[in-house]
Amino acid sequence: MRLLFVVAAALALATAPPAAAVQIPNGFEITENFEALPLGAASFDFVSGYLGTLSGGAIITATPEFPALSGTQVYAGTTLIFNIVNKVDFDWPAIGATISGAAPVAMTVYGFDYNLFSEIEVVTLTTLGGVNESLFYLAQTYNYGVSRAVFTSSQAFAIDDFIVGLPNVSPGIPEPASWLTLLLGFALTGAALRRCHGQAAPLLLSTKGN
Repeated sequence: MRLLFVVAAALALATAPPAAAVQIPNGFEITENFEALPLGAASFDFVSGYLGTLSGGAIITATPEFPALSGTQVYAGTTLIFNIVNKVDFDWPAIGATISGAAPVAMTVYGFDYNLFSEIEVVTLTTLGGVNESLFYLAQTYNYGVSRAVFTSSQAFAIDDFIVGLPNVSPGIPEPASWLTLLLGFALTGAALRRCHGQAAPLLLSTKGN
C-alpha cells in the first residue's frame, strides 16, 4: 500500500507542470513577488543554483484580506516552508516577507550549527495579526544564517515580496573539507614557526655569551 502511494505521488509530480518562478535580484538579495507563477502553484525552486524551495501554500489572486504589496498575486496557506536542501554548503544571511492574515503568524528560523553538525532552531518571530505586517530576520543579530524558515498560523495567511539575502553578502558557508584544509594549513604553519623558533634559540644564546 505504501509503495502504491509513493508511485502515485511520483507520477503526480512527474506530470505536474514546473512552476517558472522569476525572482528580482538586487545584488545578492532576491525578492519574489509571485507574479510570474501560475495560479494554484504549490511549490517552486527559489533561487536556481542554491537549492532553495518554497512550499506548503498556493498562488492566489490578491484580495482585500490578502492584498498584494506589488502586482496582483500572493502566496497563501497555513504552513509555508522555505528550505535550503544543501544546508552544509549554503545558508542565507537574511529572510523576510510582508504578511497578511487575521491571526498572528509565526516565522521560525533554523540555522546549521557546525559544532553539532546539525540544524537547530534559532528564533521565532511573530506578527500581531493584520494586513501588510513585516517579519525580518538578520543573521548578524542571531549568529546563524538561514537554512530553513517555517511560517505558521492557526488561520490562512498570505505572504508577498518574499526576500532572502542581503545585497552585499553572498549566500554560502565553507564546506567541511574547506574547513579541514584551513585548519590543516594553520597547524602546519604553526608547526613550522615552532620549528624555526626552536632552531634560532641556541644561536641567540651563543651570541649573547660572546
